[in-house]
Amino acid sequence: MRILYAEFAAWLHQDARAWDRAQHWTDRALTWSHQLDDNYSIAATLIRKAQIANDQGDGKEAYELAKAAERAAPPGTRFVAVAAAFTGHGYALAGERAASERAFDRARALADDADADPSWGFFLDHPYIDVHQAHGRVALGDYRGAIEQFGAAISGMRSGFTRDQAVYVARQAVACAKAGDAEPAAQLGQAAMRVGVSTGSERILHNIHELNDLLDPHSKQSEVVAFRDAGQRWAVLTS
Repeated sequence: MRILYAEFAAWLHQDARAWDRAQHWTDRALTWSHQLDDNYSIAATLIRKAQIANDQGDGKEAYELAKAAERAAPPGTRFVAVAAAFTGHGYALAGERAASERAFDRARALADDADADPSWGFFLDHPYIDVHQAHGRVALGDYRGAIEQFGAAISGMRSGFTRDQAVYVARQAVACAKAGDAEPAAQLGQAAMRVGVSTGSERILHNIHELNDLLDPHSKQSEVVAFRDAGQRWAVLTS
């Protein structure tokens, strides 16, 4: 029970981008997992730590933690596949395109072969893997590829993950802006902003601020103007 509490606390602090607190709770969870010699919890906690490192942009730390999670995870479980996906994202952040693609291909194969587990990893499917690869493509500068992959993956996501979906939509918006597609970027950004405001998720709002910085402040394009108006109305872009 303590491990589950620590894992949830870490996720909440991760969503708030409160990195020190997130790391504190993952460290507690990892210690308690080792004390119980619980490989499932060890793998899950290392996966969380890898995801946090990815969110902080530390690719090398992320893929090393994800590889450790893959070694710790019981064979044939979904933990192994999720770890491989975060290995791929970490490699992308580190600029290692070929290694990233191999890791994501391995994640898909492992996900297809994994045992069904109703208590953990039910979210793991190809769209989940694809949105993380798309995020990695942004880091690699493949904005067009990222936009297309984000779109297909978000369309294929199962229902019930509103906050996570908005994170991915916001990241797709950033990819659009970096590709020079200002109006679709602003339209996607406004949709994600609504969820970010209602949930207070800094994972979403951080991308909204990045998008705002990427868009031309003097643009008269209708969607860009609407995005800025919404941001001012909800006091998102005034800080």
